Amino acid sequence: MKKKTFYSLYQKSEVTGAVKHEGFQFEKNGIKLYVYQNREGTIFIIDPPTGLSLTSECCSIEDAPLYITEYRIEVLAERRKTEEYQIKSKMFKALKKAAKVKEECEIMLKGIKKNEKI
Repeated sequence: MKKKTFYSLYQKSEVTGAVKHEGFQFEKNGIKLYVYQNREGTIFIIDPPTGLSLTSECCSIEDAPLYITEYRIEVLAERRKTEEYQIKSKMFKALKKAAKVKEECEIMLKGIKKNEKI
């Protein structure tokens, strides 16, 4: 596993967006996946193109690959061929871009406020 900064899909009530995580990337049967751990200690395994969580488990990050079975990888590989998956991927790409622009704007606003105080 190697360290990775990535986004996942965030959905709460009627709000959908992309949220940034510090985690790890690993590969299982030729498919790259991301994993991060929340404050409560639960790990989330993320499908990079869609940002969707494939599973959440109460285990260590190092054990994450054990929770993705070969069958699950096969199902994911088949799902990636569908039109619905391609649409979800495009949607997530747009949400990531929006999140990055928001982060850049927040950094610029902090700089402006800092300069106003001087």
